[in-house]
Amino acid sequence: FFSRKSHKYYVDGKAADFSVSEYIESIFGKPDIKGDYSHSQAIGNTADAIYRDYFDPRKDVNATRYPNLNTQRKAEILADIKRFEAFLDKKFGVKDGVRQYKVITSEFPIAARFDTPQGMKTIAGTMDMVVIDKNGDIWIYDFKAKNHPITQTYYGKEVSDRRNYTAQQNLYRAILEANPAHKGKVKGLSLVWMDTAYPKLSEAQYSTDKNTNEVTVVVSDGTKKQMITKMQLLLI
Repeated sequence: FFSRKSHKYYVDGKAADFSVSEYIESIFGKPDIKGDYSHSQAIGNTADAIYRDYFDPRKDVNATRYPNLNTQRKAEILADIKRFEAFLDKKFGVKDGVRQYKVITSEFPIAARFDTPQGMKTIAGTMDMVVIDKNGDIWIYDFKAKNHPITQTYYGKEVSDRRNYTAQQNLYRAILEANPAHKGKVKGLSLVWMDTAYPKLSEAQYSTDKNTNEVTVVVSDGTKKQMITKMQLLLI
C-alpha cells in the first residue's frame, strides 16, 4: 500500500526499495529543478482528480468543485475528457450502447521484485488509468499536466521527457507482467498529455495551500489572484 504520510510504498509490511519514479531517477538522474514548484504539482493533482473522477461511476464531476478551475475552464476540460472518451469508444468498441471495455482510475498500488544492478529490489508504483478490453488485455494510460513542451533539463542538458515517461510506463508493464496471470497481457502504453497555461516562475510568484491545493499567483504588476489554469488535451 501507499502511505501518504510517509510518501512511501509498503509491500508485505516493509518499505519498498524504490518507487517507480525513484528507480527511473536512479537510472537517468534527477532533473535540475530550481525554485518551488508546488503550484505545478497542485495543477497536476487537479488534472488527475477530474480525469479519475470522470471515469469513476461513484463520482459526480459536475457536482464536485476542483481547485484552480472556474466554471469555464472546468467545462473546457470536461469537453476534452469527452473527446478522450470518444477515442476510447472507437478504439475498444461499443455494442448496443454497452462499452466493450472497462476503465479503472481508482488508485491501486502495484509492486514486484526484480533483479537490478543493485541486487534484488522491490519496486512499487501507481498507474493513473488502466483499460481492460473485451479480450482481457491491458492498456496503460498515464496523465501528465505540463506547461512546457515534452522536454526537460537534466544536469544542464535538454532531453525529451518522453524518454523518462516511456521508461516509467515500461516499468509499470514489467511490474504487472511479473504476475504470471498478466504475462503478455499489456498491449499498449500511452501518455495523456495536458498542455496547461499559467505564468512561469520567472514571471510570477506562487503560494499553494497544502490543504486545499488552491494556488494564489502574484504577477509582475503586483496583482494577486487565484490561479485559474487552462488545459488542453494532447493524446500521445
